Amino acid sequence: MESTTTTTERKAAPPYIPYSMLTGLIERMEKDGAIPSQIDKSYLTNIPWGSQNHLLAAVKWLGLTEDGRPTQRLHDLVEHPAERPALWQNILRERYAGPMGLVKNATPQQLEAEFKNYGLSANVQRKAIAFYLAAAKAAGVELSPLFKSKPRASNGVRRTRPRTTGKHQVEQQEHAEHKPRSDHAPELIRNLLKQLPPEGSQWEKTKAKVWLTIAENTFDLVYEWTDTGSRCRRSRSTQKLGPDNGEAGPSPDGRAEP
Repeated sequence: MESTTTTTERKAAPPYIPYSMLTGLIERMEKDGAIPSQIDKSYLTNIPWGSQNHLLAAVKWLGLTEDGRPTQRLHDLVEHPAERPALWQNILRERYAGPMGLVKNATPQQLEAEFKNYGLSANVQRKAIAFYLAAAKAAGVELSPLFKSKPRASNGVRRTRPRTTGKHQVEQQEHAEHKPRSDHAPELIRNLLKQLPPEGSQWEKTKAKVWLTIAENTFDLVYEWTDTGSRCRRSRSTQKLGPDNGEAGPSPDGRAEP
């Protein structure tokens, strides 16, 4: 089947953000009872910094904004929640003419062929297909039953996981148990990491330097540093101890006084 994706659609990448990020933006406007006169980064402070540009590009590509200003289409989505499925169907038919025009029982490969016309990398294409499928499902679009599985990598390479038994399996389990978990990190550190841009994206060096400075100050605030090779670590509790409270304080060389 010949691709029906138009030349106009190829000029910009379709959305490849999580669909929930866009619906969250619309629901926020509905909850606030106000649509900003301009959708810009100052309104997206609740969105991770690295995803803000992607979200702005998505609403523009879908025709929800024009030169940053909300279109009537966005007003309709916010102000008429009961009509959103039908509104989304119209958007998908207009913006995804190729994918929406596939035959009833199209295969995942046929769907991928349509998205290849956008000139996306394999990783971005996978995310763009995921967005399309989520939006179509939410809008009640009847998709091919063969699209149920997650979009597969289109590089033709099948990855297999090596089998592990016996000693290797035990070693992997022990390694997993001792591997630090990100959810154990302090709240300040987790918030800081959320500001990092996606891997492989462009990042201005000046902004990166600002982030590194903030990171250094944050780590100084959260953690107490010790010199390498010191014989005794000074914790906050030992720093508070001294002659005034009847406890032995640390000597100048870091060792506790007898």
